[in-house]
Amino acid sequence: SGINAEYGANLQSNSFSRRSPPRSHEIPPSFSRPLFLKCVISEKLLVMFCYRYISFFLCTFLIFHDTASRAIPPLAMIGGMVKKNCSDPMDTGDYCWSDQLQASFLGVFYYGYAIQMVSTYLAARIGFNCCVKLATLICAVVQATVPLTVDFSPILAIVIQGFRGFVCGLFLTNNFECARKWSLNDEAKVVISLTGIMAYVGPGVGPFVVGLLTKSVGWTYAFYLSGAIFLVVFLLMCIFMPDDPLDATLMSRKEREMFQEKLETEEKRVKTEKEGKSKLSLKSIFQRKYLYCFSIYGICRTFLYYSVHTMMPFYFNEVLGTDTEFLAYLLLSLSLVVGLSVFGFSRVLNHVDSKYPWLQSRVIFMIVPMFVRGISVTLIPFTGNLPASITLLVVHNILVGTVYTGGIMTVIYELDTVNGTVVLGILNGIAQASGFVTPLVSAAFTSVDTTRPDYWEVREGRWRNFFLFNGGMSVLGVLSVVVALAWGRAEWLKHPSLCVAANKDEAAEAGLLDGSGERRGSN
Repeated sequence: SGINAEYGANLQSNSFSRRSPPRSHEIPPSFSRPLFLKCVISEKLLVMFCYRYISFFLCTFLIFHDTASRAIPPLAMIGGMVKKNCSDPMDTGDYCWSDQLQASFLGVFYYGYAIQMVSTYLAARIGFNCCVKLATLICAVVQATVPLTVDFSPILAIVIQGFRGFVCGLFLTNNFECARKWSLNDEAKVVISLTGIMAYVGPGVGPFVVGLLTKSVGWTYAFYLSGAIFLVVFLLMCIFMPDDPLDATLMSRKEREMFQEKLETEEKRVKTEKEGKSKLSLKSIFQRKYLYCFSIYGICRTFLYYSVHTMMPFYFNEVLGTDTEFLAYLLLSLSLVVGLSVFGFSRVLNHVDSKYPWLQSRVIFMIVPMFVRGISVTLIPFTGNLPASITLLVVHNILVGTVYTGGIMTVIYELDTVNGTVVLGILNGIAQASGFVTPLVSAAFTSVDTTRPDYWEVREGRWRNFFLFNGGMSVLGVLSVVVALAWGRAEWLKHPSLCVAANKDEAAEAGLLDGSGERRGSN
């Protein structure tokens, strides 16, 4: 009891110093594990070890919940929010909306989400921590009040959903900021991998949970529950995620010392916070050559993804005769496959990084999966049977996992850890345009006059042309990486990245090392 009293008194003194962490956070060597656990429990968990994992969980879970919540509007409309036939007195839907109004309510979120480059840039100037917390609170209020706003004015509900898409654009880029600020050693790659898992599993799990909730208790409760979860995440972020990791009062001494060492290392590269912020300018970002090549690559990779997850169900239904229940389970399985592949490739990435130079490793992870994905999608209409088509889809989705493990998302972070969030906001916003373009391209390729006697034969041939176009997009994506390397290879090597700095042979070839073998300049 004497030890516990002294331990608690030291903790309550709040003598947290960035330069000299308090001794109260040090575990006495004489403590046995059960005694220490008893001490921590008796002090109501005043100290937490691996505190940074709380931030990792909250940021990545926010991605999962956001992507899962996007399934609510379409399932709510199917589950009784909107009448299917306004002239049918037996229709039990609550509102009579035109097709245009329904399409606007479903798609307006992605219009706001596509301009996330603006919200990301503003957050980088103001501060990501406060902006993401505000965005989470806005999502909580918007989701919880959807049943009220649609009843008051459908137009108002559409405008608010578009604004929610705009603020939700911060969640993905915030994970890169979390990786930069809260990670130690090589944990940034772990955070990016977890982001990919959550981003791909959410769209698969969300429809099933929302569908069950809508069918059992009603469509309004799906929005209420989504808003409540956003609110809980907001409160937890306010409690456990300060703007500076060194301001976390519940962090252990050992972890605090590690963050202090990381801060001192960063201060050697950036003398003052004001100087660091001066580097954040859109002019300097848009002068980077790889930005334009990566924009093309992002459009190509998302076009393939949306072709599989948006247009492929229509092909399976029309040509292969699958029903909606089968397609629901298929999409869920494919989403889980992507999540597992991200986890698996995160292990492969560590092995590859230990065997190959950074540049060679990243080029392999960007080029090979893109090329194989294009081949897999192109071959689907030529197989003529369901098992072979599903096998090709599984191969495609397994390789999608490389996007967050050694692929373009990892490369964006490693090329510029300081401004990587803004660059990601620009590139991901441009890439999301494929979400609108893919259905339009599909309609242009597959449209056939319904009065033709050979309608189904012609339409199946048009589907083949559409999938061949996907193959062409994959080739274009590969060429964009090749151009990025040929056009600005030295630019890649100049950016401050631990992985790039480790590859001293390539840096020496580019003339970036001085006589002592160190890099010339901080940039």
